[in-house]
Amino acid sequence: MFRGTVRWCSSDYKIWTADRRLFQPGWTLNASNISYSQSIENAFKYRSSNEIDSYSHMTDHAFYDGGGYIYEFRGRLNDIKKNLTVLQQLSWIDRLTRAIFIQFSLYNPNAELFTSAIITVEFLVTSGLISSSRFDPFRFHNNLKGFSSVFHLICATIFLVLIIYLTLTEIQSLIRKKQAYFRVFWFYIEWSIIGCSWTSVGLVIWRYREMSRIGILFHKTNGMQYLNLELVASVDNYLTCLLGLCCYLAMIKLIGFFRFNRRLSVFNRTLQYAAKDLLYFSLQFSIIAFAFIALFYLLFTAAVQSCSTLLLTTQMLFETFLLKFNTAELQAAHSFLGPFTFALFIFLLVFIGYTMFVSLIIDAFHRALHEDNSNDNNEELIAFVLSKFKRWICLCQSSIEEHDVQTHLEYEEQVHRFPERIDQLLAALERVGSY
Repeated sequence: MFRGTVRWCSSDYKIWTADRRLFQPGWTLNASNISYSQSIENAFKYRSSNEIDSYSHMTDHAFYDGGGYIYEFRGRLNDIKKNLTVLQQLSWIDRLTRAIFIQFSLYNPNAELFTSAIITVEFLVTSGLISSSRFDPFRFHNNLKGFSSVFHLICATIFLVLIIYLTLTEIQSLIRKKQAYFRVFWFYIEWSIIGCSWTSVGLVIWRYREMSRIGILFHKTNGMQYLNLELVASVDNYLTCLLGLCCYLAMIKLIGFFRFNRRLSVFNRTLQYAAKDLLYFSLQFSIIAFAFIALFYLLFTAAVQSCSTLLLTTQMLFETFLLKFNTAELQAAHSFLGPFTFALFIFLLVFIGYTMFVSLIIDAFHRALHEDNSNDNNEELIAFVLSKFKRWICLCQSSIEEHDVQTHLEYEEQVHRFPERIDQLLAALERVGSY
């Protein structure tokens, strides 16, 4: 029906359908009588990712391999402008083009700062252009094996020694406790820290070797060849994420060291009592949240930009859960369904969800607060350690003050135990009276 109206159509980009032939200037297979420069001829010849040291790219619309038809911005500015004009005349970018990647690397010697830049322009089969950009700055110091200073090197060495010690300690605990070791909560924290730390060490070594390879290539080519820093930037980003996760887990582990403090002890017991209820609540909350994600995505995927994908829909509803929302797009998409679904989400997840969560925490807090087990012995241990530390740094002046503190602690201990002793006395009198 539309053959006379639509002259041509194309399908979505697929890696296995991409053209990999060697063309002549003008996208022809026959040799041309017109002579062109070498850079123009190379722009019509397919080169694989291994030849150009490139990597695959994932965008919102397709997955592209690292190969393609490459034009290198090399030489004088006037020559580059002339070549771009010739490429435009030869239709280097035509209706069969699916994406253009502009890649370049930057280096600031004053700040030892590298930047990997990628600008992407996608040609959609439904017509239209989608542009995106990515800039990944990172630092790498060629001296001291990649470390910025001697202090940085010392800290890294201490970190490595501590990780080795922690790994050996946990292996010994695993051998000694066997199956009981896996029933302890701190087991998961410890091995998560160990896993993140050793992975970070591997990434540091990988980043150093990759930068050394790039440095050698730079000296060989005298800076006249493009150096792709995309892999190094990705490794540096992964390393930063792993170190952040490791610090987060270490802060959780640090809470365990403060279990002698009364307030933190109550906090730990509150989480312990609420763990089971929070698990069931999380499952129920996740099911309802996923239902709303599917609802908003199916209703507004074609009308609201923030609901165009499942990831964007999840992000939008999460911001709404934090009371950061804008209902103008939903109301413009549908005058009834937009406000209705939004009000339903606020009522079920925000109001009821918040209320249930706070109720579970408060109930567990009351149970932890009225727990019979006291921390008097732990507090005495902390006081003893602090007094010894003060004596060691010469902040405790006289033994008289130590005696007063010890007497005060013993007095408080007797006062705390007085009700228990009275109960024991009454129980003994009751037993005597029964005889």
